[in-house]
Amino acid sequence: MHTKKKMLLVTGEGTDHIPALRLALGSPDIELTGIVFGGPSQTEAMNQTRQVLESAGQSGLLLAQADQGAELIVRQADLHRGELILVTLGPLTELAKALQMDKELAKKFAAVIVKGGAIRVPGNVTPIAEANMHADPEAAALVLASKLPLLLVPLDATYALHMRMDGGNSLDACAAMMAAIHPEIAEKQTLKISVDCQSTLSRGALIADLRAIPRVGIDTEVCLDIQTEPVVKRAMEVMGTGDKQ
Repeated sequence: MHTKKKMLLVTGEGTDHIPALRLALGSPDIELTGIVFGGPSQTEAMNQTRQVLESAGQSGLLLAQADQGAELIVRQADLHRGELILVTLGPLTELAKALQMDKELAKKFAAVIVKGGAIRVPGNVTPIAEANMHADPEAAALVLASKLPLLLVPLDATYALHMRMDGGNSLDACAAMMAAIHPEIAEKQTLKISVDCQSTLSRGALIADLRAIPRVGIDTEVCLDIQTEPVVKRAMEVMGTGDKQ
């Protein structure tokens, strides 16, 4: 009997998560257990998400807005302890809150895939900071320090994809989702990473110690490159035709 991987999705502002959601729903290897919506106003995102879920026969899926997001993360991690894959596509605020609620939370996930950061490439909201890290760098610092089974998917991993097709944040979300569903396509490296929470000019920037013998930062598994063909193929399907799986 084929056993599906259980996945909880945490989104950011807007509807950029929709293509990634379609990827998860269309994967025979994934059972989506719930969606957490980050940000204060998510009416449009929730409405579009409900439409996608209804068309996929998943209208009963658990949905939580930001005020209940951390609680849902904690409950799902308890319910599916050791099995749950958490995929975050927005700021890390709700995950940081969940880690503060449950001090044992980091031990309960099978994997945590985080879309965010920029290391060797420019940021997308400042010259050096990526949007998700810049939105809540304190939360990002807490998550990096938490000993979660973390894989960071920064803009470095999706730089080549943007040269192939124009998808913006939706394309980045698809790449992070594909790294969660098919981890073999992600080229990974362990780097010592810090998050700047202090400087006005570099707030939210990820800082990697790239010296021959790195000493500063937290050991973090990072996807610095990803196989472009499978991501482009699936992203074109879900972003170009909508309902094609």
